[in-house]
Amino acid sequence: YAQTYANENGISFVAQTVPATDISIETEQMELNIGATKVITHNVLPVDFTDTLIWSSSDKKVATVEAGKVTGVKSGTVTITVKSKENSNLKATCKVKVVQPVTKIELSATNKTLNAADTFDLNPKVSPDNAYNKKLHFYSENESIVEKTKNLVSIFEGDIPVYIFRNDLKKYEFLGKE
Repeated sequence: YAQTYANENGISFVAQTVPATDISIETEQMELNIGATKVITHNVLPVDFTDTLIWSSSDKKVATVEAGKVTGVKSGTVTITVKSKENSNLKATCKVKVVQPVTKIELSATNKTLNAADTFDLNPKVSPDNAYNKKLHFYSENESIVEKTKNLVSIFEGDIPVYIFRNDLKKYEFLGKE
């Protein structure tokens, strides 16, 4: 606005330079799935700085970055750096681990009739084989009806679903019926 006012009124305008004195990143390390994006929150002081910020990735084949938005490309670890163009010693970094997420869970059955105290092995198969974290979480709305031990489900009485969650909380359901 000041420059426009000066130009409209025949006044010479001189832009004020306010050099950055500190750059920081709120997270020193993070995990990111292939194909996912996250924004790295950063702070620059003083707030009215005029420096140009430059973002870079130590390996663009693993992750790219544009204006703080990081995108996972393939499995690996990179360092994301933000620095001042005017003062290259002023910078902050974040280590990013890019991982292959679980994309599919297959169960030996999704609906099975069981009698009280019967057991059934859900035998979950997690894909792809190179998924970073294949750990599954089992949950039942009523633990007195369904008991879970690793991949095994016991139905004591009643009709209750068992929910199986990937680490990113995508839900798969197995319905056991007495």
